[in-house]
Formats: sequence, structure tokens, C-alpha cells
Amino acid sequence: VAPHFPPPAAAMAPPPGRERGGNAPTDVHSGAPSDIVLLPLRGQVIFPYIRGSFEIPKKTFEDICDYLERTEATSIGTIAAKPTKKGSSSELYEVGTMCRLISHAAV
Repeated sequence: VAPHFPPPAAAMAPPPGRERGGNAPTDVHSGAPSDIVLLPLRGQVIFPYIRGSFEIPKKTFEDICDYLERTEATSIGTIAAKPTKKGSSSELYEVGTMCRLISHAAV
């Protein structure tokens, strides 16, 4: 399952009532950024307010780092992928976790 990147900022005109405050426009109902990277994780769940780490493919890591540096964002969304049978595509759970990045490093 590949990460989801929001469309480029030039293609995103914020709707009325949303402004670019800080790093990203926010959803007027939840206060959550509306243009974050959504990273599906297999076999792992990230819980709120728990410091943790996870491993992702190097190419995915580089793509996410490029996006975060380009947009000056400090958060990503994580969502667990449901277990699948061999050969079937992954489905995602409906609820994920907004993560604030403290640091990142390639291993």
C-alpha cells in the first residue's frame, strides 16, 4: 500500500473559511490539517500520545521527506491496513492517527 500525497498547493485553492495558518489548511470541523501525507501501515498501529517508530521502504521515506521539506509540514497521518489474503488488495481502517514528527532518519 503506497502513501497518499495531497495535490500540489497550486492545485488546491482553500475553500472559504480555511486559511493557510502554520503548515497546512485545517478542516473547519475537526481542526486537523486537510492536506497531509497519509501513510498506510501493515501489521502496525500507531496510537495517539505514544512516542514510537516504524519502518517504511527507502523510496517511500525519501518521497515523504521531500514532501515535508517542500511544504514545511511537521505532521503525517498514519492508518493501519487491514490484514488481507494473498493476492487481494489492502483495505484501510476508517480511523487513523495524526503524528507530529520529532525526527527522522534513514537506516
